[in-house]
Amino acid sequence: MSPVDSDGDEQPPSSPANEPILKIYGVYNTGTRIKFRVHTGDYDSPCVYYVNSSTFTPGTPDVELRAGDSQDGSVVAFGTFHSLSGNVTMGIGDPEDESGHAIYVELKKESSLVHSDYVFETDLTASTDGKRVTYTWRRNIGKRLFANYSCLDAATGQLVAYFDRAGPKSREKDVAD
Repeated sequence: MSPVDSDGDEQPPSSPANEPILKIYGVYNTGTRIKFRVHTGDYDSPCVYYVNSSTFTPGTPDVELRAGDSQDGSVVAFGTFHSLSGNVTMGIGDPEDESGHAIYVELKKESSLVHSDYVFETDLTASTDGKRVTYTWRRNIGKRLFANYSCLDAATGQLVAYFDRAGPKSREKDVAD
């Protein structure tokens, strides 16, 4: 079980002392609740990505991650949700790029009853022996209603990413698109 903070929320599993967290990003609402800006830290730091959610627009990915601070940036990643299976098709690159360089990965729900563990394999971070690497996104639930997620290397259990939904503590600021 993960340690618990003062609010009663689970904290990410600890990483070995010699492997510090490399990057922390802040995700901020643009005022529309379906579009976000990703900054390299707090809100006043540079914006590096723009997230557009278009779940109800046929023929487009449900989520697009674009370079820069607006919807005019190039698509660098995307996701399409499959509501009946609970799986997600994720991609790196632009799905409309005719060169076919987009890389697709399937995020699969591990259990049909519980929505807390999702697994994906990739060769983007292939191990030294050339085998595909498997990762697990695991939902961590605390006393607040907001869930946090840990991404773990399935073979070693090492924490490779952590998403902390700050909930009411997060700063919202209306920004014109």
